Amino acid sequence: MTNFSFQSIIQRLKGKKKEDELLIDEESALTTTITPGEKDALLSINNNNNQKKQNNSTPTTTRERMIALDVMRGMTIMLMIIVNNQPTEGFYLLEHAEWFGITPTDCIFPFFIYVMGYAIGIVFRNEWKDEVILIPPTKLFKDIIHYFNKTCRYGWCCCLNNKHYKDYNNNEFKEEEEIIKYLYIIPMRKSLYEIVSKWTKIIRRTILMFLIGFSFSLIGKSFDFTQVRIFGVLQRISICYFFVTCLIVFIPWTIIQILIVVLLQVIYIAITFGLYIPQDGAGEGCGVRGEIYDPQCTAQGYIDRLILSRDHTWRHLAFDPEGLLSTLSAITNAYLGALSFKLAYLAGKDKFKVISHWFLLGCPLILVGLGIDFVGLPIGKKLWTTSFSFVTSGIACLFLAIVMYVVDILKFNKYWTSPFVWIGTNPLVMYVVPTFVVVIMAKIYVPYQGKETNLFNFLYYNIAASWIKPSQLAAALFGLGYELLFIPLAFVLYWRKIFIKL
Repeated sequence: MTNFSFQSIIQRLKGKKKEDELLIDEESALTTTITPGEKDALLSINNNNNQKKQNNSTPTTTRERMIALDVMRGMTIMLMIIVNNQPTEGFYLLEHAEWFGITPTDCIFPFFIYVMGYAIGIVFRNEWKDEVILIPPTKLFKDIIHYFNKTCRYGWCCCLNNKHYKDYNNNEFKEEEEIIKYLYIIPMRKSLYEIVSKWTKIIRRTILMFLIGFSFSLIGKSFDFTQVRIFGVLQRISICYFFVTCLIVFIPWTIIQILIVVLLQVIYIAITFGLYIPQDGAGEGCGVRGEIYDPQCTAQGYIDRLILSRDHTWRHLAFDPEGLLSTLSAITNAYLGALSFKLAYLAGKDKFKVISHWFLLGCPLILVGLGIDFVGLPIGKKLWTTSFSFVTSGIACLFLAIVMYVVDILKFNKYWTSPFVWIGTNPLVMYVVPTFVVVIMAKIYVPYQGKETNLFNFLYYNIAASWIKPSQLAAALFGLGYELLFIPLAFVLYWRKIFIKL
């Protein structure tokens, strides 16, 4: 058997002076410049590298679609449509808390953001490092150096380590690396096309989601840009999606991601209690700092009026429930959803282990949220306080664990889960279409009892309110009936395997 070394292969390749010989295809390069034994060795090295990648991949629960996630997403969207389309005041459980406090309805929107974060974790699971939280600081530092060395190759980050800096500035080393790269012997960084394609999708989804939500407000105001509300449900979801995606893609270490999310909450608390709210000429503001009970005097309300103005807030109030400052806190819900996927990913195929991981995450989150509530920052959706963010994320984590136990372990999913799965597999359509129909009906006016009312209220008065008492029951049943009208659409899309995404 012929004896040779890897270095001899490189020397043979470096001996070819003409550039056109380096532009021929891989097979030609191997057969014309390398002996058969050396060719087999190169191919063996390449195969070994590919095999290591496969062996190092962690078993995951996402190889089979998790029904529990679709069920939870479907439940969330169905309840969101029912609650949002009650023409009059409904039962207490189907209404938001007036200011501070929490009701089941207050959990719907955080659940939706949490599930969206979980989906982000699934899509970008390959961007995440294997460790979850605790790794030695020295290993983390070396990991960071290695990561940036691979990313920018000859950039400033190579200077963090003198040895790497010298190697990368060595011309001979560069030549060898280019030859190896040409032969595909070692994995190199991702192609420019792949990077551009990924970020094009991320930015496109963010912009389209924001514009769809903005279009609802625009149609509702008859395209009057001077009075249209800028932020809303889909707008908040798009911002949370973009920030959490950037966090996972740019910073693949979980411990640093968690520190950044905690820092965002610290910034939120600092602004909430530290920002001075001046008294302005219109009588708005209170000349105080740290007020959280008067909407007009809160930091969130002041920032919304300062940047957006009252003409562009929800119902032109002194604050916007989906405003800028509260969106900063809502990012936590999306990230904790992604972190829940990471825990499930590391648990592998053992579903009981997955559930135990979720309970170990959800219970402390609830306790931390209750602790923050106890020390002076109450639970409240209108301000999306830190305590509200932690408590709702913890409840969402436990709820997903319970649904997974019932649906994926006990297999109690034969009939009752079907409508939720149909809706959950097409969440965008099943939220946008009913909302769009309501917006259009609200712009159509018809006569009713000597007055004019919009078509949506007209249907409510004639179909439900005229014979169902009390009015809370009529509103709840009308909202439920309206949602059921779109179940056939969800079924057809699921049956035809049409899944519409941005």
